[in-house]
Amino acid sequence: MTGAMSIVTMVAALLRGKVMAMCLGPAGVGLSGILNQVVALESQVLALGLPTVVVKSVAGADVEARPKVESVIARLALALGVFGLVLGLVLSPLVAVATFKSFEHLPLVIAASLAVPAAILTSIWCAVIQGRGEVGFLARSQAAFAVVSALVALPLIWYGGLAGLGVSVVL
Repeated sequence: MTGAMSIVTMVAALLRGKVMAMCLGPAGVGLSGILNQVVALESQVLALGLPTVVVKSVAGADVEARPKVESVIARLALALGVFGLVLGLVLSPLVAVATFKSFEHLPLVIAASLAVPAAILTSIWCAVIQGRGEVGFLARSQAAFAVVSALVALPLIWYGGLAGLGVSVVL
């Protein structure tokens, strides 16, 4: 089951990449890769390794303690998400200059920073589900999200160009 879901996820990513290449050209594909790396780097640093701890904490908690553990995790995840949003927005000009040597792509870097809290919360949510042992549900939801995000991103990129790319990174 999880193997099939991985195939669905890869096909959706390939379709999205192909449309991006057709619409934005090689520079747009490279820009998309850089923006996705900015989101990944910022969210991994700002999540403070919490997803790994969450899997172990949820899996190790007994049935009575699990709701309390998950409640603490949810509050911590929300705090990290808000902190990630504020820090990402404040540091966007610095990231834009460090990455592109100009402010030309600052709006896209800001868009990527808006995606950081979602990436943090998603990684922690996935860790909770994994800690519960619901790996099949996790695989299905990730595959469904990949398909939906590709279907949403394709028209945004097709009609919106780089602006659509920025919106699709956030979504």
